[in-house]
Amino acid sequence: MPFAFWPTSPVVSQTWLDFLDFASAKADGTWLFRGHGDACWDLVPAIGRQPSVAAYRLADEKILFEDFVRESQRTLDADGFTELEWLAVAHHHGLPTRLLDWSANPLLAAWFAIEEESLASDAKILALRVPFVRRVKTAQVFGSPEDAPLIVEVSPRVARLTAQEGCFSLHPDPQSPWQPSPPLYDVAAFPVPASEKAEFRRLLHIFGYDPQRIFGDRDALGKTLAWRYRQR
Repeated sequence: MPFAFWPTSPVVSQTWLDFLDFASAKADGTWLFRGHGDACWDLVPAIGRQPSVAAYRLADEKILFEDFVRESQRTLDADGFTELEWLAVAHHHGLPTRLLDWSANPLLAAWFAIEEESLASDAKILALRVPFVRRVKTAQVFGSPEDAPLIVEVSPRVARLTAQEGCFSLHPDPQSPWQPSPPLYDVAAFPVPASEKAEFRRLLHIFGYDPQRIFGDRDALGKTLAWRYRQR
């Protein structure tokens, strides 16, 4: 029987209610959302974040990506995949790439903002308004560093492999923090205090957002059940 972790008389936090208002005001389909476990994090993709050993080099990034594609072709039926689709698959499987995940689902973004229990910092849920005409389906993966980031959507055959529904920002200069702003983008952010993270995690679980439902594998199931055990 599942553990119960609702209080006898549940009182939902005001921060959660404010978040629902924040999200509901952006429910016209043109907004994308992203969760940051630390509110101080910049919009910098994983491949460009300062590593502990060696500085970023484009040549190294290309070799890393090419190695992933070559080795993955042994086990993955990806006939006809474009370079961008391969990049999305690599990103999904943990390869550092020049992609950042975005989702049309604000609750999913909220889960990624609070998923890491070891982070004691305040979190943040970002919202970016991107009309459909400004979302591209094809792009040069290794574009000029002078170009601005693009919002890209990958095909359904790739999107089904990803947790955030196949929408990304593609960063031609993966080392530079992206600061989207008007008039190109409407931008908003919702802060989640560190003290509210546990409450958000509990409520999101009730609404169907936890590793088991998002990732759907046995590792995720184990993580979800371990978290539920800690809440008993």
